[in-house]
Amino acid sequence: MKKLIFKIVISSYCLLLVACQKETDHSIKGGILFLGHTYQSETEVDERLVKLGLDRYEHIWLGGDICGASDRKRSTVEYVNNLFNLNKAGNHWALGNHDIHDNNYHWIEEVTGKPEFYTEYNDGLTVMVINTNLYEPECDRLAAQYEMFKNVCDTISESSHLVVLSHHVVWNHVREIPNLWERANANKPFWEARCEPNSRFEQVMYDQLIEVQNRGVQVLILAGDYGQKEKFFQQKANSGIWFFGSGIDHSNRYMPDSLKDSAKDLILFFQHDKVEKTLDWQFLDLDSLVQK
Repeated sequence: MKKLIFKIVISSYCLLLVACQKETDHSIKGGILFLGHTYQSETEVDERLVKLGLDRYEHIWLGGDICGASDRKRSTVEYVNNLFNLNKAGNHWALGNHDIHDNNYHWIEEVTGKPEFYTEYNDGLTVMVINTNLYEPECDRLAAQYEMFKNVCDTISESSHLVVLSHHVVWNHVREIPNLWERANANKPFWEARCEPNSRFEQVMYDQLIEVQNRGVQVLILAGDYGQKEKFFQQKANSGIWFFGSGIDHSNRYMPDSLKDSAKDLILFFQHDKVEKTLDWQFLDLDSLVQK
């Protein structure tokens, strides 16, 4: 197992050198940060994030598992909301299993003003936030979420990009995507998008996203349950759709001892140009962005 993870991490960092040609800029500001698996304790995020100067960035997208038990106390939900300014349009929180630890969804919606799944259009980007914590018998909520997904795919036209935010990697069985079972924190290819047969992501959602891609809207799918075993994932499928896994891990708990110090936590940074209708990205070394 350790040898496998070692090979994965090393190959990932080789890919990173190719994927991220730009040198990390300590003055980077604006743009969009995608942050996943950020907890340091039940009630606090990784202390490095607090020192990022988050107000430098235009938007924050959260990929879930923000605190170890985000909804156990209302005060923790308020802490997350205030830290990441989630009431702001364009800022989003895709809920992880640690975020709905006690199923206090009502606190999250009351505090952030945003439900467990929704879609928002902002400056040419359509962002769809889905809840991958829903399972049978929560069929009514799953049906409502799937109907939202289908409606967006059927009607999207003005956006340059469709970004799908979720916590879990539910797309492991998509064609051309390598097996992430030993790479993602908690791979969930078995997740069902609705309470009917043949309803996994690749069976009922992926083809609809391909249709969106074929209509000229660039599709990106982001999952935040990452960072414990390897530090990032990105791949463009033959369909043209981009898949990303990005998250951090305060303790590097599943890294071999030889890599615990050298495997740097990476965060995903997007730069959106609404005039040129482009969305560029790079993975940045978290430690290098911390303000001293």
